Amino acid sequence: MGFLFFVILIIIIVNVANSSKNNQSNISYQENSYSTPTYSSYNSYYRSSTPKLKFHSKTDTVNLFGYSITNSLFYTCDSKSDMPFAINTKSTPSFGITPSEGLNYWPNYNQISKTQQGYFIKWLADGKPFVEELGYAYIYYYGLEYRALVEKQDQKKVLFEIIDLVNKFKRLRYGYDLIAYLVLSIKNFSFDEIDKILEFFKNNEQEYMYNPAYNSIIKNLTPNGQYQVKFSPYQFLNNNEYNNLSDRKNELLSYYFSKIIEELDENEIYTTKLQNYSYYMAMGYYRTTNSVAYNAIIPATKLKRSWNQARKIIKDEIKQTVKKFDSSAEPLTEIEKLAYLPSKLRSNINYSFNIFDFEEKAISDVGTIAEKLGFKIQDKATLRQSTLIADACEALGYEIEPNVNIDKKPYKKDILVSIYKSQYPKKLSPIDYQIASLFTDIGYQIALEDNELLQVEIAYIENYIKKEFNLSPSERYRLQMRGELLVHTKEINTSETIKKLIKMLDDSGKETIAKYIISVAMADGVVKDSELRILQKIFKQLDFSEDYLNLTLNELINNADDVVVVEKGTTTKKKGSKIPTNIETEEKIELKLDTEKLEKIKINTSEIQNVLQEIFADEQAEVLKSEPPETVSAENEDKVEIENGLQGIINIIIEKENWTRNELLNIIQNKGVMLSSAIDEINEWSEEEYGDFLVEEDDDVYIVNEEVVNLIKK
Repeated sequence: MGFLFFVILIIIIVNVANSSKNNQSNISYQENSYSTPTYSSYNSYYRSSTPKLKFHSKTDTVNLFGYSITNSLFYTCDSKSDMPFAINTKSTPSFGITPSEGLNYWPNYNQISKTQQGYFIKWLADGKPFVEELGYAYIYYYGLEYRALVEKQDQKKVLFEIIDLVNKFKRLRYGYDLIAYLVLSIKNFSFDEIDKILEFFKNNEQEYMYNPAYNSIIKNLTPNGQYQVKFSPYQFLNNNEYNNLSDRKNELLSYYFSKIIEELDENEIYTTKLQNYSYYMAMGYYRTTNSVAYNAIIPATKLKRSWNQARKIIKDEIKQTVKKFDSSAEPLTEIEKLAYLPSKLRSNINYSFNIFDFEEKAISDVGTIAEKLGFKIQDKATLRQSTLIADACEALGYEIEPNVNIDKKPYKKDILVSIYKSQYPKKLSPIDYQIASLFTDIGYQIALEDNELLQVEIAYIENYIKKEFNLSPSERYRLQMRGELLVHTKEINTSETIKKLIKMLDDSGKETIAKYIISVAMADGVVKDSELRILQKIFKQLDFSEDYLNLTLNELINNADDVVVVEKGTTTKKKGSKIPTNIETEEKIELKLDTEKLEKIKINTSEIQNVLQEIFADEQAEVLKSEPPETVSAENEDKVEIENGLQGIINIIIEKENWTRNELLNIIQNKGVMLSSAIDEINEWSEEEYGDFLVEEDDDVYIVNEEVVNLIKK
């Protein structure tokens, strides 16, 4: 027994000595830039069979098979290696032929053909120029990964080598993440190094749209007070469910928040939260995750809420497809963004457009307005383009009359419009305004027939419209601008609509129009023979028979207490005098009616409303037929109501004050929906119904808003 114990003791001592010797050997290799990697994810076979690697720095000049390689970071070995980046110096490649075949996914130097090996070595010797085959860059990249993350050596040199490599090979996707990881890990950059890093990140901002560390990296490298945190639609929550908008609508959302953030203090924009940034290695033989802690910049609760409200408004209120004025694929201009942005959001931001100034009001052609807006217009704009012109003017504080949003008739380049600054909150009831504007046109057509527009006639038309139509102040002011435009142009662009109306009306409706026309002519309380001529001419132009004119005039005269007939300058009183049927005589006749009686004439416009609606609908349909079709994207088919399945989730959520993420996942996954989209839709619904979010997220704990719960339960 004692002998056996002695033998065991000797074996243990020998093993300890050998272990010490091996450790000393490993230390020696490290000092001479050799390495024997530790393979946490490898099996024992790889650990025992992997040959030793030799690392070459950028200052080394290495001659391989007749090619001189400098300014590179790479590994060689003296036998075949399982490491995909290691060049076997004992196996001679083939040179002089460009390989025709591509490399497989996760390429390995020791598994590619001799021709491909030769091409890779020549590529290194040539300074790693851009080539279409991305696999060669990845073989080199694997070695950089290994040096920085496994051996944890030369991290700064590796960082800038990867930056140079990614600048050549934009499709080297892993490189963008590794650059971010190394920048967060390395603390001691010089000013020149910081400048190069910042230049890379700012030039590749689109590549980091989903990267949660982007803002933190830029802010950490920028001197205090010189960087303002900005969140793009893609960076905001790093969750595409929250950004389910078309690219164009994301342009609007991003523009809106760039303006909002300009006006906010930093503490209103973001807060910081300690979290880990993880990098998952690209190398197929060594797939491990490396993490580094950093202070992540995340949106403040107030900004997050504003973001979701803005996103909801854009999604729900912009029903048509958002396009550039010229339908190109270029980004929207600032004026296009303002024009498309819903007024609820537009009122929250500050903007200026100095070249657009028509003072308080002006009369201008549409072409000039479009040019000042930066739009190139053909002889005739499409309905969509015309709408964008009107909306752009509105965004800059102006209104256009005629307004395409009401009339649905596209603008011509040379048409004159009234453009004026808004004086009242916009409130339009399209059909009421359309009828009122048509009656205004009819009235002005009568008043302008003798090329002399009297103030009393204008006042009568305005008073009539005021009594007969329940219009808002903005609509009444718009009609005033319409009247000024008619006086200036002396053109009634609704003549065809008026003619259609006359043809479609029954006798009662025609009598309504007849009374209105006559009442305009008699606005000053006197009917002169010249006005009789005008009335007969207008009645004929509008397809009225002369009988309607005589019948209506006689009715008004018979109902008047006093009628004054003036013949050749003399005045006599008659009761119930008939209107002369022959006005070709030289006799000068003047009929004077009781103004109070005239004012009591009530004209029922409701009789013609249905006919006008039909006419307007037909006219708008004709316009739309000539317009290119607009496609409606799936995003515009979202339902406003809460789905039945989500209602069930709400009923469960409101029973507790807070929930963990896992608890909610169990509930929501059983309903067949995703957590983020479900919470988003629930909050949109509660915001719409009760004015606040139902659920707020705080460090993976979901807090239920007690006030909203009480409202729901009531």
